[in-house]
Parts: sequence; C-alpha cells; structure tokens
Amino acid sequence: MTGPRWRTALALFAVPLAITVGHAATARTITPLWMGGSTDPTYIFVLNALLVAEGRSPADGHLPGIPLYVLGAGVLHATHALSDSPLGLRDHVLTDPERFVAPFRAVLLCLFFLADVLQGWAAYRLTGSLACAAATQAAPLASWLGSRTMLTVMCEPLLVALGLVLSAWTLLVLDREPPATRARDALTAGAVIGLGVAVRLLFTPVALLPLFVLQERRHRLAFVAWSVLFFALGIAAYWPHLGALVAWVSSALFHTGLETGGYGLGPGGFVDPGLMADVFVQFLRGEAVMYAMALAALATVVVLRRTPPSARPVRRALLVAVGIQVLILVQSAKTMGPHHLISAAGLSGLVVALTHRLVTLRLPSWPRLPVIASAVVFALLVGRHAWLIRGYVENRAAVRPGAAAAAAMAARFGPSRVLQGYCVSTVESNLAMAHEVTWRAFGADLERLYPHAVFFDWVGVHRFGRPVTVREMEARLVDGDAFVVWDTQWYPQDVFGVFRGLRMTELGRWGRDRILRGSLAPLRTGTASEDGAPPFAGVLILGQSVGTNRPTPGGVRGDLVPLGPVTRLAVLGNGEALRLVAESRCEERDGQVLSFEMDGEVVGRQTLPGGAGWQRTLIELPPRKGLHELAVHYDRLWTNEDEARPALPGYGARYPEVRWPAVRYRKLQVWAAG
Repeated sequence: MTGPRWRTALALFAVPLAITVGHAATARTITPLWMGGSTDPTYIFVLNALLVAEGRSPADGHLPGIPLYVLGAGVLHATHALSDSPLGLRDHVLTDPERFVAPFRAVLLCLFFLADVLQGWAAYRLTGSLACAAATQAAPLASWLGSRTMLTVMCEPLLVALGLVLSAWTLLVLDREPPATRARDALTAGAVIGLGVAVRLLFTPVALLPLFVLQERRHRLAFVAWSVLFFALGIAAYWPHLGALVAWVSSALFHTGLETGGYGLGPGGFVDPGLMADVFVQFLRGEAVMYAMALAALATVVVLRRTPPSARPVRRALLVAVGIQVLILVQSAKTMGPHHLISAAGLSGLVVALTHRLVTLRLPSWPRLPVIASAVVFALLVGRHAWLIRGYVENRAAVRPGAAAAAAMAARFGPSRVLQGYCVSTVESNLAMAHEVTWRAFGADLERLYPHAVFFDWVGVHRFGRPVTVREMEARLVDGDAFVVWDTQWYPQDVFGVFRGLRMTELGRWGRDRILRGSLAPLRTGTASEDGAPPFAGVLILGQSVGTNRPTPGGVRGDLVPLGPVTRLAVLGNGEALRLVAESRCEERDGQVLSFEMDGEVVGRQTLPGGAGWQRTLIELPPRKGLHELAVHYDRLWTNEDEARPALPGYGARYPEVRWPAVRYRKLQVWAAG
C-alpha cells in the first residue's frame, strides 16, 4: 500500500480507536459495577446470557434483547474456558460476575469500533473528505447518554453499532454512479434491521431508511422478507415465551405512560397528549446536540432546495434519516424511556455525511465550505464530550471510597447481621436485583453461594426471592431488639415500607450508601399515646404486599395493602404481655374476616364489613421472648392481577400471586403494658 493510502487508512482508524479507548478507560472508573449500583441492566443481561449459555431460554424478553443474550452466552463460555477456573460455569458467573462483564463490554466496544471504521470508510468513499469521515465517526458522541451506555452492558451499544452499519450501507449504495441497488443490498439491510428489531423493538423506525434507499419494488419486498426472517431467527431462543412478549407489547402500546411504576401500567389509551408533550420537550433537551445537528441538516436542505438530479437521492436519504430521528423522539416520548433515543444516535453520522455530500454537489465552486463545517462539527463534538467525561469521572470519584467505607461499617456488625437493600455496594445485592429478571432461575445456587445474605426491596424481605423465616430474622437481631439496614439514596428503605414499624436511626452515610439501625422494640404505655405514636410501630412486615414492581422513590403507599392468603408480620417479645392495635378496612362489599395466629394459635379475630370504613381492633398477644411470627389469615380472596402483574416478562416469580384479601391497614402498633 502506498504512503497516502496508509495515511488514509490510519486516519480512518484513528477516531474510532480513540473513542473506543476513551470509553474503555472511562468504564474503569465505575469498575466494579456493584460499587455504586451501576449493575442495572448489566447484570440482568449477564444472568439471562447465562440461561442461554446453559441451553435454556432467557427469561427477560421485553426488549426483546435476544441477540445480545446469545452474544453474551458466547462471551461467557469463552471467558470461562480461558480462565481455567475449577468452578462450573454457573458458579463462576454467580461468584465473580465482573470477570464476565469486562469481556462482554469489550466485545460490544469492538463491534462499535468496527462499525464506526466501516461508516468512516463509506463516508470517505462518498465525499472524498477525511474531515467529513472524522466528523461522521465522531457523530455518535452527540448523544451523551449514548456514551454512558457504552460503559455498561445493554442493548444500546449494539443498536448504535447496527445503526452505523446501516449508515455505511446507505452511503455505499449512494456512492454508485448512478445510485443503484442490487439484490444483496436487500439482504444486508434486512439482516441489520431484523437483528436490530430483535435487540429492541423500538429500532423499527430505522427500517424506513432502506425502503427509501432501495429503488426497485422487488428489492423492497425482498428487504421486508429478509427483515422478518432475521427477526424470527434473532428471537429464536425466546420462542417458548413468545406469548409473554406479545402480551407485554400489547399492554405497553395501549397504556399512556410509566407514571404508575412499570411499562404499560399507565392509564388506558394510546397517548396522553399533555404527558407526551412534556416528555418530548424533556428528551429533546437531553439530546439537544444530536437534534441540533438534525435541524442544521434540515435547514441545509431548505436553503439548497434547488439541487441537480445527481443530488436528489442524497437529499431524499438525508430527509428520511432526519425524519427517522424525529420519529424515534416521538416514540421515546410515548414509552418514556430516554435511552430509547439511542437508536437515533446511530444515524447521526449518516446525517453529517449526507449533509456534506449535498453541499458539495450543490455548491461545487465552494469546496472548502463543507470541509470547514465538518471540521467544526468534529471539534465541537470531541471537545464537548471530553468536558462531559471529565465532570462524570469527578462525580464518580467518591463512589468507590464511599462504598468501601459503608462495607467497613457493615463488617463491624458481621455479614450475617446486615439486611441489604436494592443494589447496595455488594456483589450479592446486585445479583439479587438481576436475579429478579430471570424468573428467579438461580435461587438455590445463590442461597448456597451467599448463605448469609438477606435482602429487602419491592419483593419484601427475602433470600433471593424466597421469603425469610422468623428464625432467620431472629438470628440477625442486634442488641436483642434491632436490625441493621443498608440502603441507598437511590432507593431508601422507607420506599419499600417493610420497616415502617421500626424506629430508624442513621449510623452513617457515604455518598449513595447509608446504614441505619432499626429498633423493633414495642411501644410502652405511658410514654406515648396511641394517636401520637407512629401508625406502624413494633412490627416488621415480612410480606406479602402488593407493589411487586419497582416503586417510585417517595411514592410508597401510606397504608399496607396485603397480597395473597397470609400476611406475615414479626413482633419482638420480651416476656411481657403485648397488645396489637390494628385499624383496617375491607375494599369489597362482601366483607372479610381476619384471623390472627401466633405460633399456630389463633389469638384474635376481626370482622370487616364491606364499605364500613376503618375498623379498630385490639389483639392480646401471649407473653413470649424472642422474635415471633404473627400471621393474619383471610376468609375470602379476590383476584387483583393489576397489582401483582410483573413490569416485564421474566420479572419476579414465574407465576406471581394475584389473589388479595381486599384489606388495607392504616395502623399496626404493638404495645407493651408497662
């Protein structure tokens, strides 16, 4: 290869390599991911990839995300084989997930690198400008959120890579004189679109681009056929659960938003115009640079509306690319997911290259103008990204020392004593989060590998999805009457409500991590009045209650709404007679009868007439020492599927409890007599 060709090749590799190395270096600042709770959704993809690696169907397919799981399964097998670990694949992944996250992330970065090189080469072939190729390759940096997704394992890096490949395909087709398509073009575009939609259904609008680039009807029909085929192959591993995917998509399509806590759980209807408009503006502001580039391209088309025939295919492709980016923005506002905009980021380089080409064809006497514009775009994108990365790294600098300090505080009580919340800075807590999105497929193994771990979240108090026993909780008491609770500022313990009957005292706070001491001691007569005391006191709520999906911080229910045939509570006995004060009501007109049992003995009953309002009752509890379970049984159960429906396929129990007693509690107080 001659000297100029070598320099051109090096130039085409330089920008993608710099971006890839920069992303890899930044990723090191959040490694290990479980320090600081950066594992969502990375660990979800790793555990679902483990299911595929073991020859099973993935549990979570709402994206659907299946090609990413299949890719991950290959990464897990290769990493395990090269590690010489004496453990089996499953135990190896579950005990050292970070070992597998790193190569998984590296593979995604490599795919981005190769796709960006391909896009730059295609842009150079079409425009003959290295400045345009560099700006095209740097264009994905216009989305700061897209850059952040490159630091973890999720669908978006793969979608960006597929978008870059489709952009390169478009530029190569337009480079032909005259622009003409071939049969294999339909196959290439169909493979990219089919696999892209199999990764994320919201990639579908990108399919409009080949439909406008392909010139002949037979090629368009072939493209559609290839797309359907590759989509079917892309989700092949999920075929046994296809019904769950269809049901989830239907529910999400015909509900207006996420404000109730999960996909497709908003009010009925396709859109809420006011809500969608607010989200549209919010998302547009968040991706202002990317859409400013799209607006500049659109303005260029308007200014240069009189184009020669040779420029018309370029103009048409440019308008379609910008239109797809706008459509993705509208679609993302409907689904209320800012990361859904990343599909548009994959087309930003195409917009830059086509704008450059259009100006060159329309203003041949001004050859330096598009080159200067491309250089300015490149400098702005790289400079802005470097500035944002610097601030991001500085903000993350305190995460690891904070996590280490929290772990040191927890170690003072012993690992078997601390109750861990949602994604606190421990491996097991983050695995517990991801495990919920595998239909709890690894529960027995996780309990074996982490024998002392107990968690609390929207599932309740549990051991990797299994309800805890009173004896397990009693072994975790500190000073005879308290529990040590480790939560995060992201999801504080009061969001979940399981400890609402404990008096909490903060022991320390380190960035996002916090440790508290919660006293379960009963209230004492003479120290407080019933009305002046907290409505929940001296009682630990073990479960089961509605709200099995992730709650919105600050939006926890003020009362307790039980789910299932039994409500499990724990009370702490000190040898004295105790008294339970309960205020509850029945939501169904047929009424309800509650039976309170302690150690298998019925200690009280309460009859709740339907529609009679709040009813107060006193239950005398026998004198006991230690922690004891107070179980509430119900005579009638109704179906409440809306309250128990998982947020997405694969979440929680395979067959979640949908029965509820139609009872609400606004007061549960345990009093000691003296």
